[in-house]
Amino acid sequence: MPNVKFNLKSGNNPKLIFLIMRLHGHKYRFSTTLKIDDRFWNSKTCRVKKQASVDHNGYNNVLNLLEAEALKAHRAYLVARGSGEVEPTFQGFKSFMNSRLLPFVGKSFEVNHSIEFFGYVESFIEKRALLPTFAPGTIVVYNTVLRHLKEFDKQWQRSISFESLDLDFASDFQNYLFNEKEFKPNYVNKIIQQLRNFLNAAAEEGIEVNRAYKSRRFQVSKEEVKNIFLTVDELNELYHLNLPPGLSNTRDLFIVGAFTGLRFSDFTKIKSKNITTFEGVEVIKIDTTKTGTQVSIPIHPFVKAIFEANDGKAPYPISNQKMNEFLKDIAAKCKWAKLPGIKNKFKYQDVSTHTARRSFATNAYLSGVPPISIMKITGHKTEKQFMKYIAISSDVNAKIISDHQFFKEHLKAIR
Repeated sequence: MPNVKFNLKSGNNPKLIFLIMRLHGHKYRFSTTLKIDDRFWNSKTCRVKKQASVDHNGYNNVLNLLEAEALKAHRAYLVARGSGEVEPTFQGFKSFMNSRLLPFVGKSFEVNHSIEFFGYVESFIEKRALLPTFAPGTIVVYNTVLRHLKEFDKQWQRSISFESLDLDFASDFQNYLFNEKEFKPNYVNKIIQQLRNFLNAAAEEGIEVNRAYKSRRFQVSKEEVKNIFLTVDELNELYHLNLPPGLSNTRDLFIVGAFTGLRFSDFTKIKSKNITTFEGVEVIKIDTTKTGTQVSIPIHPFVKAIFEANDGKAPYPISNQKMNEFLKDIAAKCKWAKLPGIKNKFKYQDVSTHTARRSFATNAYLSGVPPISIMKITGHKTEKQFMKYIAISSDVNAKIISDHQFFKEHLKAIR
């Protein structure tokens, strides 16, 4: 049985794919009419790479079928030659093969030469993962959104492509995220927004994208999130709780977060090398995971005491999920545990790792630290963003500014 291979024609990309067979020292070449960029070609398997940002399944299905038809045609040629129906020459073989294979090219073997959606997104993520400006956490978000899209594509049999991302897709995908996955509106908003970022990037690269993603119906509105914070007095009670070793480590991690303003991914990785002195002031200097920005934070006495009790290091890290579980058990022991929380819950039930960072920002603001100085640590770009982030009501804000001299001056009576 002859060997069937596929090779690329030399020259500029995209390159024509040829079917190759050998007979008695002669090489038979047949044009498949398919073209591919050689970056996406695996010369060992003679197929389009699976990770290519093209319709590799479409291409490879065509090549597999052509190979099977070529072998079938070869067997038919041997029968025809034996019966004297064709000339026993290479030219006779070539003419016979062409007559059998030509009907299978053209419209019958069309593949999607355009960029495949999932292939593009995978390539998008790979390229950005190599850039120092993209934090590992951002890449995790990209991959999570890609996973949700693939799961939806499989379960709902959508065959997602750049063209199929229309308003019907948006409705079905949102239905899937809300009702089947039971995600909250703000998380669904985050997924949809990242999908739109993928599509914006593709459109900027000249890829033809369904414009439906620009529609408001494609988007999901965010809910205003109400979050709690712990006051300095509440943090003080938490700090002085007598706890067993496992819970005390969790409590200490939380206190470090509440007096540094760092995210969970950062306050759990502080090392002794991150503690330094600047003009006589002890500070924690660390490159943040999410943005890669270096921040310097004065060491609070609580944090210093925790580090000194732990050989100059932060308490040992645990997973975010476990820490959130332990925090609720710890907070339930405090006097403020049964204070009103959010949505008819008690306050201790709403405590999470992120409460630490919000407590830092809010308490620093209430203590009179200038917002711009706090933002240097929290990373908020605008004061508007920052004011939305801190957990104070309009009544509390009124009380704060009531101490300003503006509200103390007495106007002279005009007669």
